[in-house]
Amino acid sequence: MQLNIDHLLDIEFIGFDEQVLLICSKDSQSIDVWRCFDWTLYKQYWFDEPFEQCSFFSESQSAIIKVTFRTGIIQYLWVGFWRENLNVPIIIKFKFLATLEVKLGDQSIFLNNETDIYYCEGQSYLRFYYFQRPKRIQLKRIQNLPPLNRIVYRCEKNKSLIWLTNESIVIFHSCENHFIIPGVYHYLQICDNDERLFICCLDKNTLRIDIFEWTFNNMIHMYRQLACIQLDQTVSHFTCYFDKDWGIIVNCALENGQLRKYNATIMTYLPVKFATLQENSSLREQIDYFEIQNDFIVTFDQAKCDVNLLTYSNRLSFVMHLRVSNAISQFAINSSYLLVFDCKNRLSIYSICSTPILLFETTEFYNESIKIHSLASSFLIVDGDKQQIFQINTDHPLVLRTITHLKIQCHSLLSTVVPKRAKLFILSDDNSTLTIWDSNTRIIKYLPTLINKSTQINKIYSLSTTIVFHDNRQRIYLWYIDNGNQIITFDHDRLEKEGNCLTLIDPNGNKLFVVHDINKSLYGDIRLEISLDTFCLTEDGKYLFGICQKESLLFMYRIDDRKCLEKIFIDNLSPLLKVSNDCLILLRNNELLLISIIDQDASTLKRNSDGPSKKCILFENEEWLDCHKDEPWIMTSFACTSKKS
Repeated sequence: MQLNIDHLLDIEFIGFDEQVLLICSKDSQSIDVWRCFDWTLYKQYWFDEPFEQCSFFSESQSAIIKVTFRTGIIQYLWVGFWRENLNVPIIIKFKFLATLEVKLGDQSIFLNNETDIYYCEGQSYLRFYYFQRPKRIQLKRIQNLPPLNRIVYRCEKNKSLIWLTNESIVIFHSCENHFIIPGVYHYLQICDNDERLFICCLDKNTLRIDIFEWTFNNMIHMYRQLACIQLDQTVSHFTCYFDKDWGIIVNCALENGQLRKYNATIMTYLPVKFATLQENSSLREQIDYFEIQNDFIVTFDQAKCDVNLLTYSNRLSFVMHLRVSNAISQFAINSSYLLVFDCKNRLSIYSICSTPILLFETTEFYNESIKIHSLASSFLIVDGDKQQIFQINTDHPLVLRTITHLKIQCHSLLSTVVPKRAKLFILSDDNSTLTIWDSNTRIIKYLPTLINKSTQINKIYSLSTTIVFHDNRQRIYLWYIDNGNQIITFDHDRLEKEGNCLTLIDPNGNKLFVVHDINKSLYGDIRLEISLDTFCLTEDGKYLFGICQKESLLFMYRIDDRKCLEKIFIDNLSPLLKVSNDCLILLRNNELLLISIIDQDASTLKRNSDGPSKKCILFENEEWLDCHKDEPWIMTSFACTSKKS
């Protein structure tokens, strides 16, 4: 079957087990009935002249047809089909109902299978045409209504009409009364779920979508607002979907062509929402880079002269701002002090407080020859030129002390710390020796690495039980702290490490992650639907997060079963990403975003660290649509008194 879509006036499917398709075409003189399962023309109903308009009102196995001819005369017909038994063909019958000689309004809409309603834009009345009644009682006029819009929507569930005025939503019920919901809206959609009725409304001026439920109980009209979504860009189209399990889903098409999906139920009832720090005047500098150290978020501007410290326990809290004269090349933090080393070889230590105080300063070191670490309450400085380790213990008056001389050459400054073991590891320039300094026992050891001297190691990382070496050929070597004689080698393109887990990008393509649990010697892979610019593990190694900046998408994977749990669109998302066990920090439009990570089996959440635990309504309801059941109803002043209601 081929149809010219430009000539179609209306089409309608009717039937359940076996469907037929009704077709009205422009300049045609017939209603065509097509059988769907084999797309054959089954029957035609012919008129004496061509028609210009056609519309249907369908009900299961039948439909009402309205045809407007070029002369202006309107005819109404009934069509139905049925099958007496499975062994005989379906029976299709047409029946003439009525003729309307004069059109009663510019627009019309079926209210039900016996009523057509005519209206004109701007008028305050409706004209009812009951085409299945005797002629003397076919017409009726309902007056004193709010001005009609050009577009009027029909609610199939309870045979109501809905339209928008300049300041409200008007709901005209089949009981012939109406009520209004105040608000300025430009588009609306009517939805239902079981016996519940919903209206979704868009205000294009404020970029807001309001979602209402309405009903009538004991013959009284009532409505309530269930949710509100505040958008940040202009929407051209939107649709709402009401799902028992997942709640209220809103899909939006932006004017720039992007598609977005919102869960209004989660946005309404999640106790810990996005937290941003755009309001703080101290954070109006450009954020070029940030990272997490010792329970602090540290942000830098592009010149690396402005530093901000924040905490992130359930919400982002500003701690301090520091501005220095020269670009910062290295920094380290413990619970009370911030150490910065600038490009002019100035090492400074500041107190961490709202007004930072300079407590210590020295110019003894050169930028290219030292590496700085924070370990417990001390700052450790590895000097490759002097072959020495220095310490500044912040539990005592701040003094620079030499704690040991090194027996190795370490100009490459490949060093790392394992905080839980209170140990510092330094690799020799020839890769042959790993120096281990124990800050608790103050004992230094030199152990062989078993790495070939021709290998060029350029990075070193630490896990809880393993030291990871990274060479210039994109290979990694695992050196076990408790058994230094064992070493394992991997090929990869990119590496992320956390806890006991290594996550590698497969060298043969950036759409495959290889996950390796160091302690359990377990391997697994995660196949991606899209390439990621950044990926990061939670501290416990349970979840992997990744960002695709081009698509502005955030992905969440569970390591145990390699399952993708979430795919979230966040507008203008930067590739910068940092993760702890219970939250992740993102950068968007020069704003830091804090997003809580909630285990699927969690039943409670803490809104803040010093308040009592608060239950999350999302986990109290098996069906998320029930989260909205306690929102208060607003009673209207109109009651249904008609028996027809």
